[in-house]
Amino acid sequence: MIQNQFLKNTIYERNFLLGFIVLTALLIRYSFHNFGLPFTHDDFGYFVFALDISILDNFPNYLISSIGWPIFVSIFFQIFSFESLISYMILQENLSIWLSALTAIPVFFLSKIFISKKFAFFCAFLFVIEPRLVLNSVQGLTEPLFLILFTSALVLVLSKSVKFSYIAFVFASFSAIVRPEGLIIILLICMLFFYNHKSQKINFIKFLPNIVIIFAIMSPIMIYQMEIHDEELFFSRILDGTNQLITGTGEAEDIVDGKLVPYEFDVNIIHGLQNFFKYGLWVLLPLFFLVPLGLFSILKRWNYDTLVIFTSLTIISLPVLYVYSNFIESVRFLLIFYPLFSIITTIGFIFIFSKLGFNNKFVIIVALIFLIISLVFISIKQENYEHEFEAYNVANFIIQNTSGINSLSSSYAKYIDPLEFNEKWKNDYTVPSIDPFKRQKVLQIIDTSNYDSLNLFISESKSKGLTHLVLDSNSELNSELRDVFNEKNMPEYLTKIHDSAELNYTYHVKIFQINYQLLE
Repeated sequence: MIQNQFLKNTIYERNFLLGFIVLTALLIRYSFHNFGLPFTHDDFGYFVFALDISILDNFPNYLISSIGWPIFVSIFFQIFSFESLISYMILQENLSIWLSALTAIPVFFLSKIFISKKFAFFCAFLFVIEPRLVLNSVQGLTEPLFLILFTSALVLVLSKSVKFSYIAFVFASFSAIVRPEGLIIILLICMLFFYNHKSQKINFIKFLPNIVIIFAIMSPIMIYQMEIHDEELFFSRILDGTNQLITGTGEAEDIVDGKLVPYEFDVNIIHGLQNFFKYGLWVLLPLFFLVPLGLFSILKRWNYDTLVIFTSLTIISLPVLYVYSNFIESVRFLLIFYPLFSIITTIGFIFIFSKLGFNNKFVIIVALIFLIISLVFISIKQENYEHEFEAYNVANFIIQNTSGINSLSSSYAKYIDPLEFNEKWKNDYTVPSIDPFKRQKVLQIIDTSNYDSLNLFISESKSKGLTHLVLDSNSELNSELRDVFNEKNMPEYLTKIHDSAELNYTYHVKIFQINYQLLE
């Protein structure tokens, strides 16, 4: 009876602390995120795909790189009904935030395999406050769902229960649908499965359910890919990636004037290794700086834990190395390491703890110091929401009042596509969209790069639909355009219709209407 009460109290204590960690994670994310801006990059592509699924009750007739996340999001799009497009985007952001915060739970159970419960709480806390993870989690991207599936799969396969291992393969298979790296996760789970059950002499018959699980989950997506693309993209990616690393070149397609144009790109394994270590060292700051010490501590006592951690690190490094070999520059691809980095950092902290003999209060103090460091880092790295909302309002004015503008790399430019989509939504969005890359644009954007003369550019761009010039203070303008922006030597055929400074914006944009009659 006393033992049962003790266990009950222990469970209550664990649930309370995990709840506190999850709540802290949510508070940080909601405190630093400002809802109301539309998606602009990969998040927008996932959003449109999810929206189309929710309308069709099936997959649309185009492909995106990873469809697992939009499939998950579409379930909630079907449950909730909103009047505005932004509300659906906010829902997608909230799903991302909650998944990221809840990943503290599998991280806790994963860390318990390697360290004591007390430090497992510290590890889970460290994971959810990591600033890059926090900033990623509010963007409505694939990583939060992928990380919770990946971490849960590791926990289950390392439980050494065959039944739990089957569930691990379920999570690993779903992770492959969410992100391509999931195929490597399946490989890792297979290796850990056979290693953990080698004493039980697991034969093919006992492993067969895992194969059934993998193909049962992945085959519908593979069939869909074949129907749309005439090629299965899961395993062909591995073959293509291997071939690219061997040959040093890869093939891809890009959109040029609304058409798919194939092109070749360089693949350099040496450059990949350089970037891997460069960004790998960079992500150790500000919270994972004890990873080297943790790895040293693990290597000192070569055992099962050492084998699992180093095997996992090696396997998940492969897709990251491939990405960096393609000259892609981003730390986002290293988020897959964060559950393990949290554990290794905690092991490094335990090493110091054991040497210096600090008490439990010191653990809490260190956790608070890490929290402060994280909050400072997030404050420095987070978006300037005031600027972004101003850029968004400028883009909205452009959509509402123009039909053809000059192309410039400006802050407002990324909001054009989602605002165009919003106009379609408001009018009548009852049928799924076609491939977002192939949608007919309402707003024409005319390239200015080949023109030195303003008069020549405007006169030759009339037939292309140019109606307005949009200039901002952040753009690299030639002397003529700079004079127009400063309203010096103004051509009589240009009339200013918008000046964001008059709205007290810090982002200064001017829009000029072109009168072709006066020009001619």
